[in-house]
Amino acid sequence: MAFFDLIYYYNLLKEFKTFYAKIPYEILLKMLVLYNEPHIHQAKELVTQKLEKECVVKQI
Repeated sequence: MAFFDLIYYYNLLKEFKTFYAKIPYEILLKMLVLYNEPHIHQAKELVTQKLEKECVVKQI
């Protein structure tokens, strides 16, 4: 299941249309750590917010 979630977040990154070569690997690693949390849905929301924030910061 985590594999499909990684595909989801990879597609989410593509949807932001960022053309940066550096994918925020540290955020992806944090996402994998958050999957160990008991509340997976809450972890997904946190990671999505972090990805959105990271992409906005890089665009500015």
